[in-house]
Amino acid sequence: VVIDGTTEDVTSAYASSVYKRQVAQAWYRSDESQAGHEHGEGMSAAQRYFTRSEVFERRVAHLRQGTGLCRVTDVRLLDAQGRDVDHARFGETLAVRVSLECPGTLPARAAVGVGINDRSGLQVLQFMSDDEGVELTAARAGERFVLDFEFENCLAAGEYSINVGITTEGVNPNFPLYKQSEQILDATFGGLVFGSQPYERAQVFGKVRVPVRVSRLGMTEGA
Repeated sequence: VVIDGTTEDVTSAYASSVYKRQVAQAWYRSDESQAGHEHGEGMSAAQRYFTRSEVFERRVAHLRQGTGLCRVTDVRLLDAQGRDVDHARFGETLAVRVSLECPGTLPARAAVGVGINDRSGLQVLQFMSDDEGVELTAARAGERFVLDFEFENCLAAGEYSINVGITTEGVNPNFPLYKQSEQILDATFGGLVFGSQPYERAQVFGKVRVPVRVSRLGMTEGA
């Protein structure tokens, strides 16, 4: 037993442990696998999308989980022009591009999740494909997919890792309005790292800065 406590305490400790193991194994690095080394010049677009990344495989191998019925083969971070980047300006449009393949028969209600974690292992952003109406359906084994998760960078300055998982989603019996993951097909940790640059117009406190409207309503007499 490593830790015994509340769900929040234990999951936070686990996330921190995962990050430390990533660092110890040097998976959490901006190295030769980053921008410019996997563009696949001279290849077709389909070949570039579905070329298995050997560096990605090495990074995630030791912490990989799941049945393997569907697997993440590569994760890329792209700017608005579709270029690979390892640093992003605050507020710019980014896309996490996830390449998948299904060696086996894909179960029903399969969805892809993307988590963005800070250096301590805390997940600060999460995107689920089925929340946006996109589920995976495969007519036969061997099918391949590419999903783009597009968002505006709202992260404070620092380094972040991108973790990607594939799960089947069901209804939580205790809370019918909420979904829950029933089966993990693949879970990859630390497959990609990127840096978020400081916001030039203001300081960002906390982990994210979201758009907000501030209205001045005036003052009443005697206030």
